[in-house]
This record gives sequence, structure tokens and C-alpha cells, in this order.
Amino acid sequence: MNKTPPCIAYVHIEKAAGSTLHDIFLKNIFGYHIFSPYQFGKLVDNQSVCLTSDELKKIRSFYPFMKSFGGHSVRSYCGYEDVFEDILYVTFLREPIKRFYSHYLYQTEVMSVAWSLDDFIASGQFNNFMCNKIAGQKSFDSALKEINKRFFFVGIIEEFDKSLLELRARLFEIGFSFSSDYENKNTRTGRGGVNYL
Repeated sequence: MNKTPPCIAYVHIEKAAGSTLHDIFLKNIFGYHIFSPYQFGKLVDNQSVCLTSDELKKIRSFYPFMKSFGGHSVRSYCGYEDVFEDILYVTFLREPIKRFYSHYLYQTEVMSVAWSLDDFIASGQFNNFMCNKIAGQKSFDSALKEINKRFFFVGIIEEFDKSLLELRARLFEIGFSFSSDYENKNTRTGRGGVNYL
């Protein structure tokens, strides 16, 4: 009898190739669902809003074929093990200054939020963003502890192809077939031809 594949829970950090990764997971996992149900806005602290274990239980009762999920509101410390017994947390990180600036560009150019770069920096809500997303607090030590405790895989955007191949190999080791083919999504070509994911 074949073992049921584990649930992959993808913690989507803004401006770290999330749209591309969602597309990869959607193509590889029947029953993959994206959760990003929070408000976007200048005065909204999106970091404090996350998908709770109780919410995930209710959603799963309506979507029994949901096998894996990911999104901006997914957090590894929210107790999803109460919903999926065998769960693998995955995320991708990006060089912090590039991620921060890309987030600023996205907020100003796509969301039309009237930030100056100084105001964006001074707001504080985007400081230590990746640590906050991983651990629920803006502490590198806490984020590293959470990664070591709960994460199956952490990829690096600057080594995206290599990270995908490593993820594929790690999943293959546990009997999970996974294609690393992809097409870039939600990218921006900036000054000097630099891509900001």
C-alpha cells in the first residue's frame, strides 16, 4: 500500500519568487491551495495576520482534496500539525537589501502606495521582514531556531535553480515526485536591466 505523500506548507515571503514557486507547486501537487488573504496597505501591518490552525481545519473541511498549501499568511509556528500530521515546511529566502528594495518598488509601483523610500524605511514594519515571517518576531536568532526546528527545506533566491534541484532531490528521497521546471512570474526589470522578483 502506497504511503500518502506529506503535506507541503510553503511559507511565502514577499518578493522572494513566490509567484514562480506557487506555479511550480500547483503543477506538481494535485490539491495545492494558495492562502494570501490579508489586506495590502500603507498602514496595515501584514506580518501580524496569519492563517490559524482552526481556520485551516475549517477550510480543509470544505476542500477535502487539499493536500498542500502556501501563501503570505502561512506560518510554521501556527500549529498546522493539528490539521496535517505529516507536514513539511518550505521557504525561500532572498538577500535582505534586494528583497527590501523590491518590496518598496512593489508597494509604490504596483499597489500605488505613496511611500517615499525614507518613509518606507522609517515605518519599521518591513524591517527584519524575513525573520518576522519565519519566527513571528524580528530576531535573527529566533528565525534560525524556527528554521532548524521545523523547516524541511530553505532555498536561496540567488541560487534559485540549484535550490530547486536540491528541493527536488530531497523530496525524491521521501518518495515525492517533483519537477523543477518553471517559468518566471511577477518579475520587474529595473534600472540597469536588474530583475526584481
